[in-house]
This record gives sequence, structure tokens and C-alpha cells, in this order.
Amino acid sequence: MNLHVPEYIFIMLAASLVLITVLRRFKLPTIFGYLILGMLLGPHGAEFFAEGTDVTGIAELGIMAIMFSIGLEFSFSRLITARRYVFGIGGFQVMGCAAVVVAVMKYGLGFNWHDSLLAGAVISLSSTAVISKMLIEEGLLSSPQGTRSISVLIFQDLAFIPMLILANYTTEGEGASDSVLSLLASSVGILALILIVAPRVMPLVVDYFAKLGSSEIFTIFVLTLIMGISVLTYKGGLSMALGSFLTGMLLSESRHRFIIHDIIKPFREIFLGFFFVSIGLLIDPNAFYEFLVPIVLGCLAVLVLKPLFIYGTVKLFGSHHWTAIYTGLALGGTGEFGFVLLTAAAASTDSDLLQILFAINLVCMGTAPIMIDVAQKVKDRLLTTDWLIKARDLTRAAQQGSELDHHVIIAGFGQNARILVRLLNRYSVPWLAIESNYQLFDSASKAGLNVIYGDSCQEETMLAANLFAAKALVLTHGIQANNVRTIEQARNLRKDLPIFIKVQGQAEIAECQEAGASYIAVTSMEIGAALAKETLREFNVRPEMVEHEARTMHDTIVQEGGMNIVHDIATSYYDSEDADRRRPHPLIVAESNGLPGKARGAFEQTLQKFDIALLRIERGDQLVEMVSADFLEEGDVLIIDANDFQMDALLTKLLDDSVTAAEADAPTPSS
Repeated sequence: MNLHVPEYIFIMLAASLVLITVLRRFKLPTIFGYLILGMLLGPHGAEFFAEGTDVTGIAELGIMAIMFSIGLEFSFSRLITARRYVFGIGGFQVMGCAAVVVAVMKYGLGFNWHDSLLAGAVISLSSTAVISKMLIEEGLLSSPQGTRSISVLIFQDLAFIPMLILANYTTEGEGASDSVLSLLASSVGILALILIVAPRVMPLVVDYFAKLGSSEIFTIFVLTLIMGISVLTYKGGLSMALGSFLTGMLLSESRHRFIIHDIIKPFREIFLGFFFVSIGLLIDPNAFYEFLVPIVLGCLAVLVLKPLFIYGTVKLFGSHHWTAIYTGLALGGTGEFGFVLLTAAAASTDSDLLQILFAINLVCMGTAPIMIDVAQKVKDRLLTTDWLIKARDLTRAAQQGSELDHHVIIAGFGQNARILVRLLNRYSVPWLAIESNYQLFDSASKAGLNVIYGDSCQEETMLAANLFAAKALVLTHGIQANNVRTIEQARNLRKDLPIFIKVQGQAEIAECQEAGASYIAVTSMEIGAALAKETLREFNVRPEMVEHEARTMHDTIVQEGGMNIVHDIATSYYDSEDADRRRPHPLIVAESNGLPGKARGAFEQTLQKFDIALLRIERGDQLVEMVSADFLEEGDVLIIDANDFQMDALLTKLLDDSVTAAEADAPTPSS
């Protein structure tokens, strides 16, 4: 049917709206909807679209958008850190899987070298679009399994470049060898230009357009930058998707990356849908009936043997067994770039084999969401049945938890949790955090922070954290399903426990309220400070005092696009530009800092050593005159004029003196 591009787009959007709404209602992956839509409207269905229409060009923008998002999440520093996984696990997986398939196709089934290599290349790849999207949605991108999965996907995307060049070469014939060498040379030159020049120039350009203060100009600039570098890589013989990935990585270190992420997100969702529709155009439903047996056998072989091979590879590089299982299952399918390879080599490939590979690739890629769901369930099963490890971790957790009373339990130890912890420390409120990401737990525990390793959804973990003695529970991790399970678990154990939680959006509020949350903060708010203020109410801390302290802490937060980002654990809030500016600081007199009963004069002498001034004393609802406050009483609020450096030095001094006094008062064992 002869239609203009706007008509193509209208038909796809309207049909997508209906089909995706139906799939959402039945909780089915929307990817299937786009694929089915392409099959129904394509040359093998209603014939609204023909193969090779302008829509397929628009669809390529979907892959560019998802590759840009991955680059934005996976910076150069992370790539260097994960090089062992990218080039180790990724390289071994791609070459190993391809070699096994080629051997079976060539020597077992008798296909020629061209068809065998094509099948090996297609089956060695996984779906970057599907897997990365699901990892982002599940909040697993920075987890051990997420890091390994993305590392392998990055190598696959890099390996796709020479695969595509070779596919085009075999289609054009052997006389094109000179052009292939020329293409490889220009590709290397383009990559060198981007990777050497862009990191030096791009930060200045990005800051310039950001400082203009116009969201419209900045959006146009970001889109121009993505398209510009993508076109440059395309002209150099590389894929536009790789150009988008490189652009994302170049911008990943920018302090504007969260605004950039919000700009690209709507484009990514729409164009990615177009991409999957374009894949559906290539598939002939009749092939499923005509070649049913080889398709079923091929799918079973891929979905069983490929996960096993990846599991062994990940284990070979020293990963935990459930991380290896998760990675193997997540990457066990095939990917969208397989369709690109099949299309590029279609002219020189056996037509029957081509349709069989199309069908296998479609089915195996379509199972990716199911495989990831299975992987998560297998992981949960392994974690709950690995009793020796679990008993060890719970014993350690119970030892830490048993030492606390009237404390705050924090589920998750990400950025917002660390903001909360800083405020709790300022008010001498005891806390214990539960973290299920072992790498984050390990870093925090080595830094001397009171963090235990475990799953807050599990009853035994909550008991180990001494839930019955806790004053409050705060949930800061971003996975909604885990939040609901944790709330329900805590409510089953304690009906009266105040539970505070942050959620990503309005849609999650009702679910958390129904589960039993006491207070809910939405992401668009200043989450860490909001949670801290509400939590500290349970300790009778005056709201205006917390508000003041929260403003001080906000100096450490980079506020972009309504999101709050705090520095890493090892980075102090001294990075704030005005951290050395003096300002009023509240300090509560408590047993933990050894101030109750201390003479005011002696305390002021201590302050003078740090060049700090005592502005006033607040006792209850009264402002105590300085001359009448000879001694400090528990619960007094001291308003101190100091900068952040001086305040931390004072708190450290008070804590040391308190510990020394406690040790001196301890009874000496009789000889």
C-alpha cells in the first residue's frame, strides 16, 4: 500500500495504542505487541507496510535511543573498571557460542561456511534493547548480575560491527576486499577522533548550552549531538547505534546527565516501539507452520545450551553461582541485531534457512522477559535455600542488631539512605541499614558503617535487625515489589511500627498505603531530607531544627531536573562550595555525646578551641538565658555558630570524650 510517512506513523501509533493497552491489561510484555503489530500490518498480513519502507529507517532511532541510554549509565570509568567482564566474559561468550554453533552447522548439519558463520553470529548475540530495559526497570543495572549482563551486551554490540561488515562483504562478493579494508581503516580513524577529541571539548560545550537556561535550546542541542556523532560513525563505516552509545558514554560524566536522561526517555520509548514493529514486518507467519520441527528444536537448543554456556563462562571469571545463573538466563535468548545481520546477508543465504533463523531469533528474543523473570525467581530460591551462607550472614546481622535499641532500620543503603544517615548521626540517633547488594554492603562495612547484608523482605533478616526494639523503619531502595513485601513483612511482625518509604511516582502510593506505610515521599521531593524530618519526629526532634539542618545538608546535593544526587560514601559533604561558611548548627544534648550535666562554662571553653561560638540554648519550649543556664540538661538544643569542618571536628571530639569517660567509669575486674 502506497502511504506517506505521516500515514505510516499514524497507523502504527493508533494500532499500538490499542494492542499495547490490551497487553498491559493482561500483564504481557509490550514487545510482543509491537512484533505482532508488524506481522499483522506487514507484507505477510494486511499489507499496510512493505519491507524496506521509510518506517524501518525511523525505527533505527529506537536502537540509537536505547544505546544512548546505556552509554549514559555505563561511563568510561565504569567500562575501564568492568573491562575484565566486557572483554573477558563478553569475548569468551561471543566467540565461544559462535564457535559451537558454527561447528554444529558445518560439520553436524552440512551447511556451508557462510550460512554456518551467519547462524553462529546471530545466536551469539542477545537483546540489548529488551535486557537493558528490564534491568533498568527492575533497578538491577548496578547489581553484580546487571554489571555482568551489560558488560557482555556491550561486547556483543562492539562485535556486531565486524559481523555486519563481513555480512555485507559476503553479499557484495570477494571483489570488495579493498573497500572492506578501507572501511575498517576509516572506522578506526573515526573512533580515535571521537574518543580523543570529544572528552576534551564536550564538557565545555554542554556547560555552555546548559547555562543558557533554555530547556528548548538544551533539548535541541542534546538531540543534535546524538545525531551528529551517530552520523559521523555511520559515515566511517560503523553503526549509528554505536555512535549513540559513545555519545552517551561521553556525557555520562556530565553533571547534567540526569536532565539529558529525562530528555531522551520519551524519544526512546516511541522509537523503540517502531523498531520492534519493523522487525515484525520481516517475519512470515507461514514459516512457523512450514518449518515447525526445525524451529522448535533450534529454539530448545538455544534456550537450554546458551544459558549453560554463559553460566559456565561467568563462573569461570569468579562470580557467585546465582549471579552466573541469573546472567546466563538473562542473556540466554537472542537479540535485535540478529535481524539486522539476517537482513544484510539475505541475498546470499539459503531462503529456507533465513526464515528458520528469523523465527528462532524472534522466539528466543521474545522469551527474554520470561527468562529474566525466571532468573529472579531462581535467584530468590537459591538465596532462601543456601542455609549455611544465610545462617552465617544472619548471625552477624543479629550480633549487630542485638546491640541496638530504639534505633532506625533502613532498608537499602543507596544515595537517599546516606543523606538520611548523615542527619541521623547529627542527632545521635542509632541506625542499622540492610543492603542486599553485596558490593555496596562490602564497601559500606569496610568504611565502618553499621550495615548488614540481607534481604529486608525476609522475616529472619528483620528479626536479626532487632525489629521489635526499633523505633522506625525507612525504605529507600527503588524496587516497588520489594518495598511492598518489606512493608507487609514488617506489619506482620509489628503493627505499631512507623514505616517511612520513598516511591518513584504517584501510581505506587496507593499500593504502599494499602500495605501499611505510615509516610510516603515521592521522588520529585527532596527525598532524603523529607524522610529524615518525618523519621526524626519519632524522636521528638523539633521540626524547625530538622528543617535547618536539612538545608545545611542540601548543600551537598546536586539538584538537577527535580532529582537529588549525593556523593559517594567516601566523599564528604565538604565538597560544597560554601562548606567553610559559618552558619547556625543545632546540637542536641544527649548521653551519646556526654553533654548532660556538663558545666556551660566548660563546654564554651571546648568550643573556643575550635573557634566556635554558642549562640543560645533552647530548653523545651523556652529560650534559656545564657546566664541562667549553668549546666546543660539532656534534651537541650544548643545553637552553635560554626562551619561544617568545625562542626564535624567538635562532634568527633565529643564522641571521643564520651567513650573515654564510659571506659573510665567501667568497673575494673578484681584480680
